[in-house]
Amino acid sequence: MQHCATIERMSQKNRTKHGKAYNKSAEKRWFDRVVAAPLLIGMGSAALVAAAAMHKELGDGPTLFVQERYGSDLDDLVKVPKLRTLRGAVRNTASANGYNHSGAGPIGKLVRKAHVDEAPQLLQVLRGKMAIVGPRPLATGEVYNDILANPDIPEGLKQQWIDARKTARPGIMAPYSKEQHKPGYELDTIHMMEQDIVYAKEKASLKFDSMVVAATLGMVATDLVQKLMPRSAREWLQAKTGLASAGQERAESDVVVALQQAHTQPARRAA
Repeated sequence: MQHCATIERMSQKNRTKHGKAYNKSAEKRWFDRVVAAPLLIGMGSAALVAAAAMHKELGDGPTLFVQERYGSDLDDLVKVPKLRTLRGAVRNTASANGYNHSGAGPIGKLVRKAHVDEAPQLLQVLRGKMAIVGPRPLATGEVYNDILANPDIPEGLKQQWIDARKTARPGIMAPYSKEQHKPGYELDTIHMMEQDIVYAKEKASLKFDSMVVAATLGMVATDLVQKLMPRSAREWLQAKTGLASAGQERAESDVVVALQQAHTQPARRAA
């Protein structure tokens, strides 16, 4: 019996942690440090160059700013440092979805595309205030206007989401980071909440975090290569892979709408 108990304890010790157990474990902190340190070395130098370039592009105002966002607990705010890439005043709000924000110049768009503007957050990971993978740190407006005060979201889902976030530190990469890089992606609040809950309670593990990091870095690298490619090479690649850029898809959609309108207008006049 004693031998069986020893085997069971060893099995429990070696069993892969998931969900809350993993998010609160030393294994998670070890993973965060191992990933954050080399990323900071690589992205830190790029961030310094980007900061100097952004200062020239944006002119007045700070290049580095700190937003206070909701992290694990809605009663506690976490400081989220970022490089400023958008023109205009710095506000304590979430950045708009998409990488080609109208307020960003050419350099700002490239910096956002490469996520170099988020490099300072790696310091917060090393300090233990944030994680590499975890629920997004949310601006106050997102929490109250889009979630807590939203009558379309069930109260039970809101409470599950609040409870789930308490078990995980806010992350630089969300559990659904790969989806965010797909053309035309728009963040759905309920989908985000459900993904946060599933990650915090079930999916969180060393394997899953590794997969998110690998997929996200791969997508960022692909986006950058396509961005820096000559236009002819980018069009050739899209033709070979059968993929069209989001801009092309929108342009094609606009053409279809214009043709439909041109076709219906003569019919209306005739009537």
